[in-house]
Amino acid sequence: MRALTTDDYWDAHWQSVRPWKLSGVSNWFAKRTGFAAFMRKHCPELHGKTMVELGGSFSVRLLELIKCFQVKGFVVDYSSVGLEITRELFAVNNCTVETIQADFLAWPHDGLSFDFVVHWGVAEHFDDLQDFLRVSKSLLSPCGKVVFTMPNMEALGSSTWKRWAPDNWSKHVYHSVDAIEKACSLAGLCLVDHGYCGPPIVKFVPWEIEGVWQTMLTLVQHVLTKARHLYPFYLVGFRWFSGQLWFIAEASALRAGAQGS
Repeated sequence: MRALTTDDYWDAHWQSVRPWKLSGVSNWFAKRTGFAAFMRKHCPELHGKTMVELGGSFSVRLLELIKCFQVKGFVVDYSSVGLEITRELFAVNNCTVETIQADFLAWPHDGLSFDFVVHWGVAEHFDDLQDFLRVSKSLLSPCGKVVFTMPNMEALGSSTWKRWAPDNWSKHVYHSVDAIEKACSLAGLCLVDHGYCGPPIVKFVPWEIEGVWQTMLTLVQHVLTKARHLYPFYLVGFRWFSGQLWFIAEASALRAGAQGS
């Protein structure tokens, strides 16, 4: 398995980020039309559970889930800069999270296990997911779930990403649903559900090549992102338009036992 990004890449990325305080309005929408609503729909047992996010620096999603469902959150990441800004983000929002600086692929977790192992936009940075998913499975408690998302690189809007941010595009790998299901099986997991979610995307990342069309699409993306407060993009997804692809997996032995009972 080969990672397409380095420590220096992520340290530089996180240096440009500044924390902010989530408003009460943001929390209200998160629970009704946002990502928290997605998690409540697909993981109704979430309240009060333990959750570790792999590659989780500056995770606004984990922050939302802690606020909405009182999960006990952990973040594992190898970027010291990313973890520092993560602690600032949670402190500004009066929440606590345990941060662990480690390469999650080689993290000696000393028998720790979690109800949920999550990663948002991490898997696509690896050309082979088997070892990554095997690590995810090793962290699961009995009856635990692995939940993760990736950018929807099949979406029509991904063409602008490839064309006008080619260096960033080169650091991402498209994994089909079939490839994910196979990697899960080889890692001892069973893919139990998947789909599409999130606002439509016409601008995935900052442009590397600027122009009039790029400026117009930036404005369109701003409107689409704000529209998530009005339309439940995280509850209704579309293959060619939604910005993200999501997956939920369980340990294969657990799934087999459930089917046999």
